[in-house]
Amino acid sequence: MIKGLRVLSIIYIGLLTIILAGCTNNQANVDALVAKVQKELPFTLIVPTYFPHGLSPTSINIGKPTHDNDSNTTVVRIVYSIRGTGKTIDIQEDNLDEIMLASGISETFIVDNVKVLSQEINSEYLYSWNNNGVAFTLDLYGWGNDEGQKIVESMIK
Repeated sequence: MIKGLRVLSIIYIGLLTIILAGCTNNQANVDALVAKVQKELPFTLIVPTYFPHGLSPTSINIGKPTHDNDSNTTVVRIVYSIRGTGKTIDIQEDNLDEIMLASGISETFIVDNVKVLSQEINSEYLYSWNNNGVAFTLDLYGWGNDEGQKIVESMIK
C-alpha cells in the first residue's frame, strides 16, 4: 500500500540514538554498533554492502513512529554521508510491513523477486520495498539513480 511520504513525516520518540562520529573510518566499530542495535530489534537489520566512495555512517536511531499507535512497531534509521558535501543516504527499516512513497509517479524494478518502487523528486531519489515482513525506505541525496539502485540491490541480494 502506498500512502503519504512516510520517510519525511515520521517523528521519532527516540529510544536509542547513536552518533557514529568516532566510527567513520573503522568498519569493525560500525559492525559492533550494528550488532548492538540488532539486539534491540524484532527483525533482522539489513545494512548495504555497497556504498558510494567516501560515504560514512553518521547516526543510528531506533524508535517508534509517533503517528502509529501499534506498540509493536519499531523503526531503525541509519544515516550515511560524506561530510561537507550534502551527499546523504538515509535508510529506514521497520516492521510496519507496508511501503510508502510520496504521491505521484513511481517506477518499479525487480531485484531477486522483490518489487522496488522508486521516485525522483527534485533530484532526490526515493526507494521503497518490502522483504520478509520488513519495510525499507531509502532516500538518496546527491547521487544519481544508478547509485541508488546499486545500494538497493546490495540490501536485497
